[in-house]
Amino acid sequence: MGIIFSGGFWGVVLILLGVTVLLKAFFNLDIPVFRILFGFLIIVFGLSVFLGRPVGFSGKGDAVFSDVTFEAGEDKYNTIFGKAVLDLKNIKIGETNKEIEVSTVFGETIVYLDPKIPTIVTANAAFGEVRLPGGNEASFGKKTHNNSSYKEGKPHLKLNVNVVFGSTKVRE
Repeated sequence: MGIIFSGGFWGVVLILLGVTVLLKAFFNLDIPVFRILFGFLIIVFGLSVFLGRPVGFSGKGDAVFSDVTFEAGEDKYNTIFGKAVLDLKNIKIGETNKEIEVSTVFGETIVYLDPKIPTIVTANAAFGEVRLPGGNEASFGKKTHNNSSYKEGKPHLKLNVNVVFGSTKVRE
């Protein structure tokens, strides 16, 4: 719940309260700011319970309410209400396949791949967007993309991309 105690959060709350007072005074427009704020706090608390740690953090492949750049090193990357850049250009493929999962929920993720590394990308989207190399995209359903270095039966990188109400761009 560290985001609730940050100066930026309270600055936004005070600005919204000021705008609400002005809208009420000049246009007789009533906006339920406290109900909206209460709903937001419930969402933040629910996310922290769901994730088992406070929201507004990044690390170990997770970007929640933050803007992060990751280097290869984890098997799972999650972007929730934030933005992440994932650089997989230096990933090493050994004698076996390497599998990485990238999930984006209400956020944006950009994944950079080396075209020389054999890669198969499986994109699953629900109310979101996955842009694959070569111009293919998925906005609802499943799409698969094999790069030009991919050879059936040879060791490769398998990238599983899942997007819900967000956007992921895979670039070579």
